[in-house]
Amino acid sequence: MFFAFYVHHLSPFLIRFNDQFGVRWYGLAYIAGFIAAFYIMKWLARKGYGSLRENQVGDFIFYAALF
Repeated sequence: MFFAFYVHHLSPFLIRFNDQFGVRWYGLAYIAGFIAAFYIMKWLARKGYGSLRENQVGDFIFYAALF
């Protein structure tokens, strides 16, 4: 019966600088998602599947992250 329930004590912070400020896990997930989207869109543009040219992908990802 030891594993009948699971109580987690995971911190929401990846790196904590003080009580309320730090890098959170979901922030890391956003960054990883934008980096993955950048490389996938660049690959698609190189193959000719996207409507963006290869040199426009970086601008698109920047504006998507900004807004």
